[in-house]
Amino acid sequence: MGFSEDDVRSWAGGVSRLHEGTVHSQDGIAAGQAAAMLMSGGGFVHEPVEVLTMLTQAIEVGYAAALADLRNGRLEDRIAEIHPSCTTNSAPRRPHTSMQQMRTRSGGISRTMRATAT
Repeated sequence: MGFSEDDVRSWAGGVSRLHEGTVHSQDGIAAGQAAAMLMSGGGFVHEPVEVLTMLTQAIEVGYAAALADLRNGRLEDRIAEIHPSCTTNSAPRRPHTSMQQMRTRSGGISRTMRATAT
C-alpha cells in the first residue's frame, strides 16, 4: 500500500501542530535527546526527511507529555506499582538543588576560602 506525498505532508502537518502545542522549552531538550537516541537505533536510512521529522516530533510529543504527567503527579500510582522506592510515601529523598543554589553555595565557599587564605 502506497501513500502519496500529499498524505505524508498532511500527517506531518498534524504531528507538527501537536508538537507545537505539547513540547515546551522546559522539556524540549530532554524530549529531543530521547528522540535522537531512539531514532539513531531505528535503522532509518532512506526515508524522506518529512517522514523522519514526523517520527522525531511524534517521539518528542510522547516524551514531553510523559514528563508533564510526572510533573503534575498523574503517574504516582503507576510509579508506586513499578518502583515503590520512588514514591513520596517511601524513605525521604534529598531535596533538589537548583543551579542557582549551587552557584550561591560555590560563591559562598570561594569567599570563605579567600577570607581564610589572607
